[in-house]
This record gives sequence, structure tokens and C-alpha cells, in this order.
Amino acid sequence: MNHPITDAGRAVVQRIEEYVKAKITPKGIWPAPMFVLTSRGTELVEMNLPDNKILEVFSRGIQHSEVQAAIVGLDRAVDLNSREGRQSGQELEDVLVCTLFERAGALTDQVRTRDQFRFGIIEYKFRPRVIRDIKWENRFWINQGQNELYQFVPDTILGADGTLIMGPSMRKIVSPYVH
Repeated sequence: MNHPITDAGRAVVQRIEEYVKAKITPKGIWPAPMFVLTSRGTELVEMNLPDNKILEVFSRGIQHSEVQAAIVGLDRAVDLNSREGRQSGQELEDVLVCTLFERAGALTDQVRTRDQFRFGIIEYKFRPRVIRDIKWENRFWINQGQNELYQFVPDTILGADGTLIMGPSMRKIVSPYVH
């Protein structure tokens, strides 16, 4: 299941889609946008950092217990005639690769930490202006997003009581987020 499943997740997705429409420049979408939803509202953080630092900040920020959902976008360009471009399945060369975090619900007894993330893309072009709706089923960018983010997010299981499970005992647990 690689699409938003909570109202909080859908809310931050809507905010980043609106942001893209307003912020496209000839150089792309920069600085990198991150929207964070807490009980106090939604906050925009614009990060002028290398991609790996952006993902590190994102992965640390979502650990705060008040964060219900967050999304970050990394601007990428792909030559559609290259091997990578053909594998990406994109229609347009410019793309904002979005990583969505949705905190597991209170009724969830245990959740695999990495199962709280979704990956999507917003294809766009500055001139003529074209902006596609976010796509959640692009296997190329899902894999790319996971490979980059998982450097900062360990493969652990979090219990509702705050316990953290790591290592061989993880094999016994199946997350309710995976179908």
C-alpha cells in the first residue's frame, strides 16, 4: 500500500502539491520543501541542504511524538532518453520525489518503522507550465526513495508501549501496514 492512508497524510500531500504549483522556477523547486503536521497545525520548512542532509533532517524530525504526518520533496531531473529515464517511466524530465511519513494509529500494537513511509512523484515542467498530480505507483522512484531514506531509518519495529524491536526477533512480526 503506497499511498496516503490517514487524513493527516492527505493534508500534507495537498500542501506540497499546492507548493509545487506556486514555486516552480526555471531552476526547479528549491529550496527543498518539507511540511510537518502536528496538533498545532502545519509548518513549512524550506531546506537549502544536500539531498542526504535533507533526508537526515526529515528522518530525525519525524521522530518527535507530536508529528502526525510529514512530507519532503527532492527535486530531480532525468534525461528521458537515458537508461534511467526509460526505467523511470516518466513523461516529463523534471520530477519532485516525495517521501511521506504517516504516524501509525493508536490502535496499532506494533508497526515496522519503515512501513510508515510512502513514496510518490510530482512530474512538472516550467515552460510550457505542466504539473501532474502526485503518482504513488512508480516502482522506479519508490525503490530510489527507499534506498535513499533507509540510510537514515533503521529497520525496527515499534510497539505501542514504546518498545523497540531489532534483529532476529523481527521476523516473527508482520506489520498491519503491509498487504
